[in-house]
Amino acid sequence: MVRKLILLFLFAPLSAEIIVDGKLNEIEWDSAGVIDTFFVTEPLTYAIPEVATEVLYFANEDGIYFGFKNYEQTIEDQTTLLHKRDVMDASADRAFIAIDFNGNGIRAYSFSVTLGGSISDAVWANENQPSLDWDAIWFVKTSQTDYAWFAEFMIPWDVAPLEYSDEEFIEVNVRTSRGYFLKNEWHGFPKINWTDTKFISRFHPIKIRNFAKKSASDVDFFPYISVSQEEVTGKQENKIGGEIFWAIDSEKRLDVTLNPDFGQVESDDVIVTFDAIETFYEDKRPFFTENQDLFQIRGRTSFLINTRRIGARPDYDCSSEIDESDCNSQRKTYSEIDLALKYTQTEASDEFGIFSAFERDGKYYKGRNFQSIRYRKSLDDLRIGYLLTYVDRPNISRAAQVHTMDFDYSFDATSRFSGTLSYSNIDSESTSTEGVALRGRVARNFTEKFSALWGFGIYDEGYDMNDMGYLDMRNFAETGITAVYKETNFSEESLVRSLTLDVNGGHQRSISGINGGMMAWISLNLDLKDFSSIDIFCECILSPGKDFVEARDHPDSPFIRRLGGYTLNMRYSAPRQKTFIPFIKIESSSGGYKFDNPSNSKRGEGWGFNIGANIKPSNDLDLNLALIRYDEYENWAKYEFDNVFGYYKKKKLSSSLSLGWIKDNVHELRIKAQFYSLTADDPDPYYVSSDGKMVNYDGSLNPFELSQVAFQIRYRYELSPLSNFYAVYTRGGYYFDDDKDLKSFGDLYSTGWDTTYSDQLILKLRYKF
Repeated sequence: MVRKLILLFLFAPLSAEIIVDGKLNEIEWDSAGVIDTFFVTEPLTYAIPEVATEVLYFANEDGIYFGFKNYEQTIEDQTTLLHKRDVMDASADRAFIAIDFNGNGIRAYSFSVTLGGSISDAVWANENQPSLDWDAIWFVKTSQTDYAWFAEFMIPWDVAPLEYSDEEFIEVNVRTSRGYFLKNEWHGFPKINWTDTKFISRFHPIKIRNFAKKSASDVDFFPYISVSQEEVTGKQENKIGGEIFWAIDSEKRLDVTLNPDFGQVESDDVIVTFDAIETFYEDKRPFFTENQDLFQIRGRTSFLINTRRIGARPDYDCSSEIDESDCNSQRKTYSEIDLALKYTQTEASDEFGIFSAFERDGKYYKGRNFQSIRYRKSLDDLRIGYLLTYVDRPNISRAAQVHTMDFDYSFDATSRFSGTLSYSNIDSESTSTEGVALRGRVARNFTEKFSALWGFGIYDEGYDMNDMGYLDMRNFAETGITAVYKETNFSEESLVRSLTLDVNGGHQRSISGINGGMMAWISLNLDLKDFSSIDIFCECILSPGKDFVEARDHPDSPFIRRLGGYTLNMRYSAPRQKTFIPFIKIESSSGGYKFDNPSNSKRGEGWGFNIGANIKPSNDLDLNLALIRYDEYENWAKYEFDNVFGYYKKKKLSSSLSLGWIKDNVHELRIKAQFYSLTADDPDPYYVSSDGKMVNYDGSLNPFELSQVAFQIRYRYELSPLSNFYAVYTRGGYYFDDDKDLKSFGDLYSTGWDTTYSDQLILKLRYKF
C-alpha cells in the first residue's frame, strides 16, 4: 500500500546537514513520505514481489531526496557491478527513480544507481522514449547490510526546468523501480511498464514542500583545452574552447558551445554496406545530444533533425576551383564548428526552443549554417507543435527549409494518435523543388498483454529533409501494422518464464505507383526459467513486388522484380549470471531478383553464425566479445554502375571486442576493437531490363576484397562531477583491392590494420567552473 503523505515536516530543521551516504539515518527520513507497494514489471506479471521494497521521499532547500530500502536480500545474493555511465542493462542490483517535475506527462528525468555506485541518467519524452545522452549533476550513494541494501538520492532543484509556483507544496509525478538481479526481475510502482503506449503520463503523483519557487539564475562554464597528434599526416592540433550552460531561471535555459572539440567521443561502429540507403549513425557528441528531445521529431526511419549533418564532410566544388588538384588533395571528412547554441523555455503548457550551429570556412569551401525553431503546446489530451529547420549551404548555392506540424492526441489512458504534416522547399542555383510528407500512427494497449499500432506515411517526389534531417528513402508511400503479445502465465513444469511475440507487416509503393510488395517481420523471444533466452526472427517476403530503391532511379530500369524469400535467424544466450554469459546465433537467408531466362536464374542463398560472450571476471571489469561472425552468400547481387549489377560469391568474417574497466567510479578505461573483412569471387555481370528482369551483360567485372579496422583506447578520469580528463588513442584502417591478392582472412585483418587512414592521440581537459 502507498502512504502518500502531505506533511509539514517533510523538511525538518532539526538536522543541520543531510549527508548523502546511503545510510538513511538522518531524522528527516523518519517523517518522509513512503511508497511501499511494488509490482513485478519484468517479467510482466504485475504480481506482488517476494521481497519488500520501500521508497522514502522529502524535500529541502537543496533538492528532492529519495531513499530506497531494498529488503530480504542476503549480502551473498547482492551484486555490486560497476559500469560506465548510462548503461541501461547492467547485471547488478539497481535502484531507479523517474520524475515528471511539472506533472504534465510531457517529459521525465530518470536517475538510477547500481549497488556498486555506478549511475545512469536519461530524459524520457514522447511517453516512452528514453535518451541516455542527458547528463546532470546529482548525488547518490549506496550501502549494505547482511540482509538489505540501501540507496540515497539527492536531486537538486536546478537539475531540470520546473514551472514557477508560489504554493507551499507542489505535486510531482514519479516512477520508482528496483532491479533484483538474483531473480532477473524488476519491481516497480505504479503498475505500468515502460513499453506501454502511455507511460510518463501515468506516473504517480506525490506532494513535497516547494523550495524551488525562489530559483535564481545560475551559470556553469566548462572550458576545455585539447592537444591531438595525427601520425598519418604528421599534424598536431591544439584547441581551446568551451561550453556555457546558463539556467536563466527555473524555466529558461541557454546552452552555448564555442569552438567545440569532440575528440573524446566513442568511435562509430564499423558498418560496411553497398545498398542505396544511407546508413544512419547516432550522434555521440555531448552538446548535440544533451537536452535535444524538444527538437526530436522522428518516424519509423526518419529524423527531422539529424545532428550528424553538423560538422560533416564539407560541400566541396573542386571543379570550379583554379587549382582543382590541390582542392581534391586537401578534402577533409569533417567541418570545424565555430559556434552552436540552444535556447529552451519550458512552461506548464508551452515549450519553445531555438537551435543554431555555424561551421567555419575552409580554404576551398564555405561553412554551412543550421537553424531550427521549435514550439509545442499542450491542450488537455492534445499536444501540437511546429518545427522549422533551415540550412544554408553557400558553397553549392543551396538553401533548404522544412516546415513541420506535429500532433499527439490521447483518446484515453491506453490509446494515442500521433503524426506529422511536413513541407520542404529547396532552392539551388539551377532548380527549386518543393514537396509534402504526411505521417501518422494509432497505438493502443488493448490489455496488459496485448498492444498494437497502425501507421502510414506518404513522401511525395519533391519532398527532401536530408539537408538537416534523415529519411532513408524518398518518393514512396507505406502502411503497416505492429502487434505485440506478452505472456507470463506458464505452469510450474514449463521451462518458459515469459514469451514476447512481435509481428510487423507492411506494404510500400513508389509515388509513381510501382508496387514494392509486402513484408513481415516476426520476432519471438522466450525467457526461460534458468534465465537463459531464445530469440527467433524472420524477415519474410509475403508478396515480392518490385524493388524501386536499388534501381537508383535509372530512367531505363526504374525497378527490379523480386523473388520471394526470407531471412531467418535464431539466437541462444546462456543463463544470465554474474561472470559469464555466452551466446550463439545462426542465420539462413534466401531471395534475389527475377531473370529474363528462368533457366539462368540465380537465387541468392546464404548462411552464417555468430559466437560470443559477455564476461565479467570482477565487479570492475567487463568484456563483451563477439568472437567470430562468419557469413557466406551464393549469388550476392551488388550494384555496379548505371543499371548493371554483379553477382558474386561472398564470404564475410568479422570480430569485435569491447572491454571496460572502472575503478571507484572515477577511473574509466575502455578498449573497443572491430575487424571486418569481405571477399567477393566469381563475378557475373547482368543489367536490368525495362521490364525489371536481370539480363546477361556483355562485359566483365573483377573479384574484390576489403578490410576495415576500428580501434580505440579511451581513458577518462573524473576530477569532479562532469569535469574530466581524457586520453584517447584512435586508429582506423581501410583496405580495398579488386585484384584479390590476399590468401586468407588473417591476411585481410592484418592488411586492414596496416593500411591506416587515421592514427591519432588526443589529450583533453574539460573542467566545470
